[in-house]
Order: sequence, then C-alpha cells, then structure tokens
Amino acid sequence: MSISLRRGKKQKSRGFGDRSRVTKRDSSVRSVVVDGITKTMAELAKDRPIFHAEADFQHALAWQIKADHLDAKIRLESRPLPEESMFLDLLVELNGQRLGIECKYMVKEIATTHDGEAFRLRDQSAHDIRRYDCLKDIARLERFVHEKGIDVGLFLAVSNDSAYWKPSAGRATMDKDFRIHEGREVSGVLRWAPHTGAGTMKGREQPLTLANAYKLKWQPFSQPTKDAKRAFRYLALPVGAKV
Repeated sequence: MSISLRRGKKQKSRGFGDRSRVTKRDSSVRSVVVDGITKTMAELAKDRPIFHAEADFQHALAWQIKADHLDAKIRLESRPLPEESMFLDLLVELNGQRLGIECKYMVKEIATTHDGEAFRLRDQSAHDIRRYDCLKDIARLERFVHEKGIDVGLFLAVSNDSAYWKPSAGRATMDKDFRIHEGREVSGVLRWAPHTGAGTMKGREQPLTLANAYKLKWQPFSQPTKDAKRAFRYLALPVGAKV
C-alpha cells in the first residue's frame, strides 16, 4: 500500500536530513530522524490523539509523514529483504534514503469521543509478550539495516499504559530482560527468566540479540480524556545496523 498526498503549495521538507551520530557504536544513524519524528508526532497528536488499533496508528503516521515531507515515497507492509517473509510496517524513501519504521500500539482500557468519532479501547494486557515483541522489532530493524534492506530504522511505540514506562516494583519478573521502562539502557542478549512457563514463551522462545545500546525515553503524546492516568506517551528509537 502506498500513500499519496497532494497540496497546492509544496512544503519545505523537514526531518530526515542532516547526518549525525546517534550511538557510539553506529554513526550511520541520523539523529535528525528523532528530531523530525518529534515534530511529526506533535502534529499527529493534534488531529489524532488516539487510534482504534495499531493499523490505524500506522496509517495515520504515514499520512502525517507524507504531509510533512511531500517528496517522500511511503509504503506499508513492504518486504525489505525479498527472500525473507519478514514485513516492515512503514518504508519511507526520501532524499535517497530508505527509512524503515516499526510501530507498536499498546493500550489500557479507555473510552472517549474525538471530533465526533467514538473510541472504545479494551485492555490488551500480556505486558511481558508485548515487551518481547517491541525488542524483537528493534532486532529486526538492525538486521534490515545490516543486510542493506533499509538505510536506517526507527522504532515507535505509543501507549497509555504506565506499566510499560514504569519499572517493576523490585521483584524478579519473567521478562526482566525485556523491560522497556523509562531510563533503561537495553542491549546485548535478552532472555526469558529460567522460571518462565512454556505457555508464556510459546512462539517467542528464542533469545533476542541487540547489537547496539538503546537508552529508553518515553515522551508525552496526548491526553484524550480528563484522566491523566490514561494519557498517551510514545517511545522513539533510531536503529542502526548490527556491528
């Protein structure tokens, strides 16, 4: 699926432009991606402070990126490595660079109406599995870059569930290696704890390996209801190649 947008006057391209170093281990990632996505997410939140589902978030994000960068070519659910059955949520081609984006939308029950549209979201729970899937997306983006399917990656997660950005209450958890709370630096080989049940790990038994180190910082996104405890935050991580 491609995204096309036409406007009367061509806008100046923002974001995804300058080159600079993001991590000590991989200088190929452009930090302007983070700067650009911060502006993009701020604009997106004005019109879409809440989404029905992850696919809705992906589509809305694609439209906002296109609005910000009229010259961008955007594809949904592409295969950066044609010989592999691995799909990429968004592929953005701009100024000769291929940016791959993986998205996650993790929600806690919330009901509201925005611009005449009703939203009724249910608890997703299964935090441990969803944390694993987030880090698996980052590992996949590293591989896409390493195998030259894309030039740079970006992982984006949006959530109104504080269980993701708050650390655990000191007890040993099955998904300790996969925690994505505020301020954590995640890297290296990540495994389930020895006491994890087979049912929890089903389909996700394999350890994950991250080549680069990622410092996690959640940022405010929106507050679609009066309940501040249901406000949304987002996590944006530029992703480099395995080295």
